[in-house]
Amino acid sequence: MNRSARRKMLRVVGIIMVVMLPVMLALWFAQLRAVSETSAQLRTFC
Repeated sequence: MNRSARRKMLRVVGIIMVVMLPVMLALWFAQLRAVSETSAQLRTFC
């Protein structure tokens, strides 16, 4: 594998990481908040 192809691959991997990391964090926080809200609502109903 020549150097430019390796650099291109690293750049693609870096872009994917930069894009996916905030998306994954946002989904994780949304899921945590939904779980806590659901448990709180269930507690108020019981």
